Amino acid sequence: MSRFLSNSFLLRASVSSWFPILVLNEKSNSMKSSVRSSNFLLSIIVFLFLGVYNFTNATVFTMLSPIGPLPSDVTQVGGIVFQAKGLSGAVVTSQLSASSLYQGFASSNPQQIGIQTGFTPAIRNVFGGGLSQIAVRITLFDGDTANGNFDFNGNFLQLNGFEQSGASNFSNVLTQETNNTGTLALRNPILGFDNNRLHTGFFSFTDSNFLGNVWNSMQGGSVAFSLRDISPFDNNYDFTRGINGSLFNVGQPPSVTSAVPEPTSLAVISLIPLFAAIRSRRTTNIKRVGDDSDR
Repeated sequence: MSRFLSNSFLLRASVSSWFPILVLNEKSNSMKSSVRSSNFLLSIIVFLFLGVYNFTNATVFTMLSPIGPLPSDVTQVGGIVFQAKGLSGAVVTSQLSASSLYQGFASSNPQQIGIQTGFTPAIRNVFGGGLSQIAVRITLFDGDTANGNFDFNGNFLQLNGFEQSGASNFSNVLTQETNNTGTLALRNPILGFDNNRLHTGFFSFTDSNFLGNVWNSMQGGSVAFSLRDISPFDNNYDFTRGINGSLFNVGQPPSVTSAVPEPTSLAVISLIPLFAAIRSRRTTNIKRVGDDSDR
């Protein structure tokens, strides 16, 4: 509730900046009444908008990668989502089903979590000869890499055997704990994947050397995801959690996608004409009051 009130205050402040409140004298009673009515209407709009935003907030976090919104057929949590942006600007998204991923104590180090195939020559051609950014969404139960956990700063994500300093560290990833369907956030985002909790977060890679190495290794048609542990064989990882049902076994093969506006952005855009109408009404009322005072 406190977060809701805080968000309401911030958005109300930004709305007020679009429609400044005028300092009126005692003769402008009709203008005051008009301004109060408009402010009341704006408050209702802001309240309803924030109610929708907070209701969908968990899904927004897990469905918005550092590159952009994920396709709607990607699950809210679960599996491994790989999103890559090419030098051409094209974005390719894939999802490994959760049921295909690793669960248990590591049997090797690094431990392979899963492997995404399907990067055919036709798919690779859309990248324009290289990569400009990679985002990887991981859902993990009992990661033990949050602050205070025994694997804090001890686990690193590898793509085809390559790491990017800092960015590959599980403890540096902003994650959110959710229910199994990803529709409910259980607490505010933290860094790392916490002990005995289900967390989902995005790794973001932008280093040119790292991207070049991954790109060259993708010519074989696949991307392997592995976890390197500086103190291996001491944790029971579970990458198979997420949305229940047969969708786990479907996954998403690599497909070319284009960015679309986030739902909350669309909501703001749809309110702009109404804000403009309110502002126009205020201007008209101000002119009328001014005309009366001149008589």
